[in-house]
Amino acid sequence: MASSVSGQRLLIGLQAGALASVIVFALMATDTVQTVERKTGDARLQLERAIRGSEVADSTIVIVDIDNRALRLYESDLGRWPWPRNAHGAMLEFIALGAPSVVAYDVLFSEPDLARPQADSLFFAAAKRGPPVVHAVAFDDPEGETAIAELERAFIDRRRRLDALERFAIPEAASLSAPRFANVNPPVIELLDTGVGIGAINRTPDRDGIERLEPLLIEHDGRLYPSIGLAAVLEGPGGYDRLSIVDGELSLDDRRIPLEEGRLRAHWRGRYGEPYRVSSAHEVLNSYAQISVGAEPDLDPAEFTDRIVLIGSSATGVGDFIAGPFSPTEPGVFLHATILDTLRSGDFLRVLPIGWVVFLTLLAASLTGLAVALIRSARRSAVALAGILAMIGALALAAFFIGGWLFPVAAPVTGAVLAYAGAMAGSYVVEGKRHRQIRRMFAKFIPPEVANQLAESGEDLHRAVERREVTVLFSDIRNFTTQSERVEPEVVVETLNEYLTAMVEVLFDHGGTLDKYLGDGLMAFFGAPLVEPDHAGHACQAAIGMLDRLETLNDDWVAAGRSRLDIGIGIHTGAAVVGFIGDPERRMDYTAIGDTVNVASRLEALNKETGTTILLSAATAKKLDGALPLKSIGKRAVMGRAETIEIYTITA
Repeated sequence: MASSVSGQRLLIGLQAGALASVIVFALMATDTVQTVERKTGDARLQLERAIRGSEVADSTIVIVDIDNRALRLYESDLGRWPWPRNAHGAMLEFIALGAPSVVAYDVLFSEPDLARPQADSLFFAAAKRGPPVVHAVAFDDPEGETAIAELERAFIDRRRRLDALERFAIPEAASLSAPRFANVNPPVIELLDTGVGIGAINRTPDRDGIERLEPLLIEHDGRLYPSIGLAAVLEGPGGYDRLSIVDGELSLDDRRIPLEEGRLRAHWRGRYGEPYRVSSAHEVLNSYAQISVGAEPDLDPAEFTDRIVLIGSSATGVGDFIAGPFSPTEPGVFLHATILDTLRSGDFLRVLPIGWVVFLTLLAASLTGLAVALIRSARRSAVALAGILAMIGALALAAFFIGGWLFPVAAPVTGAVLAYAGAMAGSYVVEGKRHRQIRRMFAKFIPPEVANQLAESGEDLHRAVERREVTVLFSDIRNFTTQSERVEPEVVVETLNEYLTAMVEVLFDHGGTLDKYLGDGLMAFFGAPLVEPDHAGHACQAAIGMLDRLETLNDDWVAAGRSRLDIGIGIHTGAAVVGFIGDPERRMDYTAIGDTVNVASRLEALNKETGTTILLSAATAKKLDGALPLKSIGKRAVMGRAETIEIYTITA
């Protein structure tokens, strides 16, 4: 039977889940929750790296690093950074020997080297006859032109460069959403004329400084331009036909690219130097010099065959450094390599739509609230919460590893924890009230530990009136009225109180429920309010214990000059109606009613006739199943019953 307490707990659980969801929805817009969610995404990438290793990374990507070692070793020959551009020409010529697919420069050549024009010429010539090169372009935020742009307009043909830049715009892409920039810092015209493409090197870190969402497209002057990673994949405008726009979404080779306002989630494969091969610019330049004099190069040009080569810098003060999920200091070129890998592999990361986040948060919070409502044990409720959190984690990992979905974790977990706390607090209030009510209701009937078990049961004890099999025990003092007439009233009351207190203690020790006092006697029953399969055995053991305890009391009373007491006990097992009877506003008693009670009372009275102390019915004897030594007294007529019943006494 569903109880009002259970209904209250259920309502509290649902309310706690709803309130927790509302709180989470309010917090979802805060940077704190968003940062936690981002960190959980980072953790999934790190776990993927630990499980899958570097094999999933694109092995065709090679990075040529202008690192600290190269700057130090070539300082005497090339001077301090920036190097004369003939050094870049030398690197391009050596890389070209390996016939790479494309070379992408993460170095901005936006101004001519007026101090070393010959070095510029050598670089431009190498770029013209060398491998396909994608050059870097930077876009700026200011609405007006920068000082450099104004200088270029005055002394360099900036208009010519802007016109040349337009041929690298992605056609028919204006409908796509992308970060918008007012200014552009393009390469010098010679590189625009000879390069196969240009690529934006802009980046957009999250609020915590970590690069996760990177612009794949840049809008400038009403046109969209590719990032350096996308440009390297397409190898310039010649590959733009691999792009298509369907229903406002960008696809590469008929595979949709999940963009978020023109930005792509980078699928990081590890830290710098781990997933992609890195060659030092020193190795490249040294090998170029060795070939120039006919020597065997230390670096085989075949390392670049059919590879996509990214040239950038990890040198201090030269390259730009970014924070990634694996390290707070990654060279910027590594970010471009990661975007390139993400595009080529098609292993895209996707974020669930906000509607799913709301649904999952509501589901987690509601399930937790209901679990607390339905599971009364605090320990088991905590286990249930742990199970729900584990389920969220498992779903998040499965969604990530199977489909690349960044299943939300922070919002559902927060909702579940808040719902747990709210439901536990509400249930504590309800259960505290219930425990106090149970203790108050049953204080005079049953032991405190039994009352606690009743409180845990969830029964609505005001209404829990039911028919149940019980064993009823009656006890009465022999000739107590006659003895009382010869003793002072105060002594009578004191003796009776000592006796009844001791008998109730014995009853409670054996799980009995005190029904009522009957002057100098009492009635108790076993098997309610808590179900006890061996209620007959407990009743008989209680009867034996009562006699033993009475013997001790008699010794004390005789020593004090008082009279001994003798009692009779009747026990019968059968069905009875058990529950609270009375006026809820004035007085209610927890009692058993029925023929079973009448028979037990009659058996107690029969002790006078049979000369016994304990009498029990055949029904009780059958329940004992030989657990106690019994002696049959024969069949006797019982007042109120037409047929006789067989009765027994305990001989132990």
